[in-house]
Amino acid sequence: MADVCRAPTRPLRMAAAKAGRAEFLSLWAGQGVRMARRQGAGDLVTRLAAEADAAIERLAASRIAMR
Repeated sequence: MADVCRAPTRPLRMAAAKAGRAEFLSLWAGQGVRMARRQGAGDLVTRLAAEADAAIERLAASRIAMR
């Protein structure tokens, strides 16, 4: 299926890549595009670290509860 979608735009994408024009490349966002947030890199890293810490704490708590 992916080749069917990409084949017609291949010449455009090849030329765009050669010219460094990312706006003409196929940049797929996936199903989570609506979850995207506009924020700075530092804020993103801080949020990701906090979410990772929370997930680790939940996992540790569930392991303790299983004993």
